[in-house]
Amino acid sequence: MPYRNTHHTAGYCQMTYEGINDSSYSVNPEALPSSLSPEDEIVLLTAHLSKLGELSVPRSPVNSAATTSSTYSVFLSFMLSLVPSNLDFVGDKTLQLASEGNYLDNIPFRVIGLQQVCQEGDVLLNIAVVPKIPESSPFTRSKRSRNDKRSSTPFQSILTKFLAISTLQTLCPWLDTLTYLAFSNAGSLISSPPGVRYESCLEDGTYLPAFPHPTTRPLSTFLSVSSDTSAARRMLSIPVSFFWKTINTEEHLLLDFPSKALDEVVDIQNTMCLIYDALFRNSTAMMGVLHRISQEGLDIVGIRVLYADQRILMNPSAIHPQQHTASNADTGSDLPVLALALRGSDARSTWLNAVGPSDPILAQRTDPKSLMASYGGTSREDLVIYSPRNPSRVNYDLSFWFGGRVPSDGVVDLQSIERSSGKGREGTRKKKNKKSNKKDVKQEESQDEFPVIKTHISTLVASTLGDVFLTIAPVVPPMCLGMILSVCHNRGFLICGVRRMRLNSKRAASLGLTGPQVRIFSPVSCTTPTSPKNYEDELRSSIQSGFPTTTRSPMPSTVLLLRKENALHHSSSLQEMLMVTLSMKGILSAIKEDCGAQMTSDLCFHVTPYSDNLLTTLGGDFNKVPNYERFASSSIPPSFYSSPELEQIVVIAFTGAETFKDVGDSLGVLLGMSLTTGASHNAPQEGRGLELLGLKLIPSLSMAQAKELTPYEVGNSEWQASIQYLSSRPSLVCILRGIDAFQSVHLTLKTPITPRSRRQLQDDALKIVMSSSPEIAYRQAAHFFRDHELFADPTMRENLKYFPPLRSPSLEELSTARFSWAEDSPLSPGGRKKAKGGNQKSSKGMLIVEESIFKTMLTGPRLLTTVLLIKPFAVQRHLSKIFKRVLQEDFTIVAMRMLMLSPHKQRPSYRVRTGPISRFTMHVNHLMSGACLALCLLRENAVKKVLDLLGPENPVEAKRKNQFYWRGLYGSDLVNNGLHGSESYASAVEEIKLLFPDGLSHSETPDLRAEQVMAPGIDQTLAEGLKRHFYVRLPESASNSFSSTSLGSSVSLESATTVSPSSSLISGESESPRYSTGKLKTKFLGTGVNDMRDDSGK
Repeated sequence: MPYRNTHHTAGYCQMTYEGINDSSYSVNPEALPSSLSPEDEIVLLTAHLSKLGELSVPRSPVNSAATTSSTYSVFLSFMLSLVPSNLDFVGDKTLQLASEGNYLDNIPFRVIGLQQVCQEGDVLLNIAVVPKIPESSPFTRSKRSRNDKRSSTPFQSILTKFLAISTLQTLCPWLDTLTYLAFSNAGSLISSPPGVRYESCLEDGTYLPAFPHPTTRPLSTFLSVSSDTSAARRMLSIPVSFFWKTINTEEHLLLDFPSKALDEVVDIQNTMCLIYDALFRNSTAMMGVLHRISQEGLDIVGIRVLYADQRILMNPSAIHPQQHTASNADTGSDLPVLALALRGSDARSTWLNAVGPSDPILAQRTDPKSLMASYGGTSREDLVIYSPRNPSRVNYDLSFWFGGRVPSDGVVDLQSIERSSGKGREGTRKKKNKKSNKKDVKQEESQDEFPVIKTHISTLVASTLGDVFLTIAPVVPPMCLGMILSVCHNRGFLICGVRRMRLNSKRAASLGLTGPQVRIFSPVSCTTPTSPKNYEDELRSSIQSGFPTTTRSPMPSTVLLLRKENALHHSSSLQEMLMVTLSMKGILSAIKEDCGAQMTSDLCFHVTPYSDNLLTTLGGDFNKVPNYERFASSSIPPSFYSSPELEQIVVIAFTGAETFKDVGDSLGVLLGMSLTTGASHNAPQEGRGLELLGLKLIPSLSMAQAKELTPYEVGNSEWQASIQYLSSRPSLVCILRGIDAFQSVHLTLKTPITPRSRRQLQDDALKIVMSSSPEIAYRQAAHFFRDHELFADPTMRENLKYFPPLRSPSLEELSTARFSWAEDSPLSPGGRKKAKGGNQKSSKGMLIVEESIFKTMLTGPRLLTTVLLIKPFAVQRHLSKIFKRVLQEDFTIVAMRMLMLSPHKQRPSYRVRTGPISRFTMHVNHLMSGACLALCLLRENAVKKVLDLLGPENPVEAKRKNQFYWRGLYGSDLVNNGLHGSESYASAVEEIKLLFPDGLSHSETPDLRAEQVMAPGIDQTLAEGLKRHFYVRLPESASNSFSSTSLGSSVSLESATTVSPSSSLISGESESPRYSTGKLKTKFLGTGVNDMRDDSGK
C-alpha cells in the first residue's frame, strides 16, 4: 500500500452545514451587555490560536505541548475571572466597581465580552474589555506629533504597558494554591504532597501529575491591543454563520490508509454546556473544569460569553439558576453565561459522566469525582453547570447559543459583497501628489477598487485529522498493551497500525528521543538481518573469528500509529492518562525500578508527529504481511505436537468495526491486565495471563486472508458465508502463548472454536476467530507475521523456571534460537568513540540470542529429568504406593539410589526458604534419621509435573486443597511431609549431579549433554541393550528395619540386571556359543556381581 502525506496550512478551511432548526428563529443572545452606551470605551484584545486549545505562543527551549496547553487554560480562567458580576458601573459613570479584596483589584480592566471565532482562516479569541474606573480613562485620543500615524487613548496606552510587563504567573497567584490529586497504586485519589509541583512518581508507585506551568513570556507576546476603538463592537456584532468551519492544522496525515472500514470505531459527537458566573468567575474552579475537559480528550470547539435578557430568561425551554432568574428579571439586567461547545469521541456520554448528577448532594455521595460534586454548591437550586442530555436537545442548544438567526424576511444571506475603495489598506494605492493629474488619480482609484467578501464568522470550529506515533518503552510490560489500547480508544484515538521493534540509534534519533529516554527506549541498539540467504554462513564465520559473548535480548518497544482530530494537542493528556492508569493498576512501582529515581511520563511514553520519512525509518508499512505465494510454496511438517500441560500458541483475530471498540478490553482480559473487567469474563488472575508474542492490525482483510482465518472447512455449507463476512473487514491479529491456551481463550472470551450453525454466524460468532489446532495456528501466524516480528515475554511465563534456558546454538545445530547483532549504544563508551572518530569497524557489539517462535512451534516433545526424594518416614510405610503412583503418571525411572544424607548433601537437595532456624534444624534431623530413596524421573514437563503432584509443603494444607496431593497422602506435618521435588530446572540439574554422580541409565538428550550430565545408556559390565532393575542391598550387620540408625553411610544402591539367556544358549544348540550357562554365571560373579537368589535357588 503506497503511503503519502499531506501538509495542511492553517489558512485553508472547510465549511460544514449544521442546519436550521427552531432555535434559528428565536431571540439571539447578545455578545455585549445591553447597558452599554455609545460613549463607553471598549477595547478589543485579540489572541491567535495555533490550534484548538493552544495559544500561538513563541516557543522557547523550555516550552512544550503541555506548556502551551496549560497556557490556554490558565489564560482563559484568568480572563473569565475578570467578568464583573454587576455591570451597572459600565453604563453609569458615577458608579465605581466595588473592591473585591484580592489580586483582581490591581487589574486595570474588566472583561465584558469573549468569544472564539474563525475568521478568514484564522482561529481568534476576541476579548472586549472596559476600564475598571471609567472616569480615569476618558474616551479621547492622546496628543501625537504630526508625523506619528498611531493614535491611542489613555486606556489603550495603559493596556499596552500592562500587557508588556505582566505574565500569567504574576497575574495568577492562585496557581500556587491549586491542589492536584495524586493517583495511588491502590486506585484511590489522594492529595499531592506539599511542595511537589512537578510530575513525579513516588516509591510506592503513586503518580503525581504535572501542575500547570504556563509560559513565562509577557502577555503582549500573544495578546494584541486593537487601536480601533470601534473594533470591539464591530467584531462582536458580526452575524454568526450557520456553518461549522474545519481548520486544517500543520499535522501530517496518512492519506492512503483505508479508514472507511474503521470510521465506525470512533463515534465523534458534539455537545455543549452552560457555565454560570458563580463557577466561571472562580479561577481555580474554572481551571478544574478546563483541565477535566482536557483529561476526557475533548476539544473546545466553541466558547462565548453571552448575556441572556429577560426574554431568554422567561423562555420555558431555558434552564437557568432560579436565584439568578428572579433577580435579573426584577432588575432588568442581563445574566452573563459562558457557553462551551465540546467535540470528541462519545462526547455526550463522556461529558455527562464528567459533570455528574445535577444534585450536588447526590453527586457527592454517588460520584465524588464529578464536577458537580466538586463545584456544584450546596443545593439543587445552585445550578452552576447545565448540559443537555439527549441528542435533539444538544442540537437545539448548539444552534441557539452558537448558530445564526433567520432574519424577519426569511432570506438567509450567507455572505455579503461590498465594493471598497481600498482606503486605509497599505500598499494598495500610491500617495497622492499635488502635481499629479486628476485623470491619473481617478484611474488609480478605479484600479484600487476591488470586491471584498465579508463572510459571517463561525463560532464553531473543528480541527482536521492528524496522525502521531505513540512509542511505548520496553519497561512497560506487554501485558499492559490491551489496557493501553482501551485508553487510546476511550480518548478518541483511532489505531491505524501497531509494530513491536527494537529501536536502534537511528530510529531513536528520528523519534526525537534524547538524554535518559535513549537509555530506556533503546537499551541496546539492535538490528535484525534482513536477508537470511547467507546468514548461517556469516554466523559461523563470525563465531569462528571470535564473536563476542552472547547475551539475552531486551524487550522491544511498541509503536502505535494513532489518528485523531487535533491529535498532537491531545498527546500530553494521553500520556498523563496512561500514567494514571498504570498507577491505579499498581504497575508503576515495578517500572520505577527500571527507570530510576526521576521517573516521568516521557520515560514510559513518547509522542512524535507523523511523517513519511519517519515511517520509512521505522520499517515502512505497519500493516504489511509476508508474501502469501512464498509461504504457500514452503513445506509444512505433516504433524504438530501439542500438550495441554505445556505452553500452546494460539492465533486470535478480532474482526469488524464493532469488535474494535472493545478489542482493548478483550485483549486485556486475555493478558491478565484489563482496564475494565466485566463480570461475564472468566478472566485470568492479574499478572498470570497469556503471553503476547505478536500483534498486527490489518485495515482490510483480503480474500486469501479471510480463507485462512475462517474456522470452516471448504466443504462446509457455512464456508462461503464466513468468507464474505470476513473479507474487506478490519482485523487485529494477535499471537498468544500460555498453558492450555486453546481452552483458556475459549473459556475467557466465550468464543466457540468452530461455529456449527448459521445461527451462530448471524450472532456475530466470527467477530472473534481463534485457531482450532496447532497446525492452523502455525499457518495463520506465517500468513500475517515474520519471525522477527514475534517476541517472547519471559515475565509472563510462570513455567519458565521449570524448563531449560535458551541454548546458544552450536555450529551444527541452531535449535529454537535466532540471532541479531547489537551495536554499542550511543551513550556507551564505545558508542562515543564511534561517534567521534567515525570509524565503523572499530566499534564493538554483541550477539543477541532470542527465541524463534516459529521454530518453537515446530519442535516436538522435550524429555526432562527431575529428582524425587522419598524421605525416611515415607520409605518405611508408603514406598510401594509411591512407586505405583509414579508409574501411573507415566514417569520413567532413569536412576535410583538408597542413601543416608549427610549435612553437606542434604542442604542443596532440600532448601527451606522461610521459617525460623529451629524448623530448619528439624528438617535436617529428620532427613538424617534414616535411609532416603532418591529417584531421577524422566518425563515431559517433569519438574513442574512432580511439583503439581506433591502439592503444598504442609500436608494439612495439601489435604485441604486436594485429597489426591501426594504430600497430603504420605505426610503428617510440615517437617515430615513425605516427599521432596526439585523446585526448578536449575535445582534439578544440581541435585542430579550431587545424588547421581555416576550418571543416568538413559540415552543422552541434548539437554543432558548441555548440562554435562553423564547418560551412557550402556551397561559397561554386561552388554548393550539390557533392561536394568534396581534393588536395595543392605550389609549383613545392618538391621532389617529401615528405621535403624546403625545403617550409617554404608547403605548403597546396587543395580542388578536380570539376564534371560536364549533357549539355544541353554540347550547348547548354538553353533559357536560364546558362553555356556555356567560360564556366563562365572563371568558375572567374577566381575563383582552377586547372585541375589535365596538358598532355595529362587
